[in-house]
Amino acid sequence: LPESITDIGYKEGGESGGGGAFEGCANLRKATINCPTLKVLKRLTFKDCSSLESITLPENLTTIEYNVFLRCEALAEIVIPDAVTTIEKQVFSQCSALKKVTLGTQLESIGNNAFNKCLALETVICPDETPATLGSGAFPVSDGWDYTANYKIYVPDAQLETYRTSWPAYWNSASFKETKVIYPMSDMPTE
Repeated sequence: LPESITDIGYKEGGESGGGGAFEGCANLRKATINCPTLKVLKRLTFKDCSSLESITLPENLTTIEYNVFLRCEALAEIVIPDAVTTIEKQVFSQCSALKKVTLGTQLESIGNNAFNKCLALETVICPDETPATLGSGAFPVSDGWDYTANYKIYVPDAQLETYRTSWPAYWNSASFKETKVIYPMSDMPTE
């Protein structure tokens, strides 16, 4: 990518009405974005890249717009760079193989259903001292029918109660079946 690029992703217009830059690339397995000026991944960039197993995002990225990784069914792990402040709605929705998420230290908001239907999820690491604002259903919750949230969200030990208070749907849920998944980093298994 040219060094002057600041965003990639959504293409306007055309006969099909536009779409993501790599949308539907069924054979794309790995991607590394080495562009220091890239700030925004636009909507639909990697949508329906069903074979995408891994991606490395640039360190200066600040925004991941909605549906960027929607239905990337082979993606097993994602590391969000520290500079990212915004993960919009449904960014990782229906990433059915996603097991591990490492969030950055500057995250301010995670949109509605950002990790919706990521039912293989095992570990979410939140190193930020301040909890991000969460949209509705940002992470999967126990539904009382066919899904019980078994993943764990690991947060700084000193901020455990702050996270549990800020993200009540993931600790003090009043729903039919409670979702209690927020734990201190000191409980995280060593690999």
